[in-house]
Amino acid sequence: MQGNPKISILIPNKDHIKDLEKCLQSISRSDYKNYEIIIIENNSEKAETFAYYKTIESDDRIREVEGSLNL
Repeated sequence: MQGNPKISILIPNKDHIKDLEKCLQSISRSDYKNYEIIIIENNSEKAETFAYYKTIESDDRIREVEGSLNL
C-alpha cells in the first residue's frame, strides 16, 4: 500500500460484546495505525452492550452508528 491512507473498518454488532472486544483488541495490535473503526449497532437489546460502548467511546478512532442489517 502506497503512503499511509486512512482505512475504515466496519464491524456490525448485535449484543456480541466478547466478539467485538476480540476484534478491537486484534486491530489495536496492528502496526498500521491510520484507521477508524465504525461499529454498526444492529438493534442490540442488552444493557451490557451499551455499557461496553461507553467504555470505548473515549477512543477517537472508534465510533458507533445506528444501523440495521437485514441479511
